[in-house]
Amino acid sequence: MAPNPLIGKKAPEFSAPNYTGETFTFTPGASGHPVALFFYPKSGSYGCTKEACHFRDALTEKDVFKSNAIEVIGVSPDSVEKQKAFVEKNKLTYPILSDAKGEVRKLYGVSKGLLGLSESGRVTFVIGADGIVKDAMDSTLNFGAHSKFVTTWLAGLAKKEPTKDTKAADSAPAATPAAAESTPAAIAASESAAPTSDAPTNDAPTTDTPAPAEATATAATTTTTAEPTTTETAEPAAPAPISEVPAPTQDTSAAAPVPEATPAAAEPTGPGPEPSVEEEPRHGGPGGEGPGLGLKGAI
Repeated sequence: MAPNPLIGKKAPEFSAPNYTGETFTFTPGASGHPVALFFYPKSGSYGCTKEACHFRDALTEKDVFKSNAIEVIGVSPDSVEKQKAFVEKNKLTYPILSDAKGEVRKLYGVSKGLLGLSESGRVTFVIGADGIVKDAMDSTLNFGAHSKFVTTWLAGLAKKEPTKDTKAADSAPAATPAAAESTPAAIAASESAAPTSDAPTNDAPTTDTPAPAEATATAATTTTTAEPTTTETAEPAAPAPISEVPAPTQDTSAAAPVPEATPAAAEPTGPGPEPSVEEEPRHGGPGGEGPGLGLKGAI
């Protein structure tokens, strides 16, 4: 069957008497809610009664009907009096309109029923909140499928359109990582600017525990350059191989301080005996253990 020609178009506006005799005017999109507009052949018949009751129950039991606040409107060729009895007997909670002259059916292109045995066929239109016809179902015999048809359409609408909570979450501005990124950058900048006590002040090795031999040689070089009259600085003894130096057993900061070397006597101006070479005391590692390095006096 070809799709209904009204799908995708603005639903026709109409007025018709309600089961109370009052004029009911339907303006598509005015209420802001979707509408299920169903045409049925005859009030009080078995199939039409079942169909009307299915819509009645769906309004109170189906979550998609309640969450979308959908409106239901029924239309048939029956008189106002018959519509009133039909509504009261089945306790219908939505408008049932009398279209005795067929004006509303003509607007929506609803033809006669199966084989022309009834004035109206069984057609259901789903009209969106914007007043546009979204879908339609034409089935005179399958009266139980019309409320299910609307339920299925509403379920699909719920998947396509976000809920109010989702819309609020989507409209909220996304959190930017600027603040989080600036924190480590600021910390890094402050650390690089502030002097640290661990930073080396000379070209000395940066290791926390220098070898005892290297420490002694450094001290010897410092004390030798302080001699006022020595014309030639004695070279320190070659340090012992590192592999032969035992590893210190404790922090070198606790080692005994290296005493300053005694300045060598000034070289005599006249001939005399060759000065003897005094051997500087050698200091070991922590606790006085281990080999140390000393300095020789000037020749």
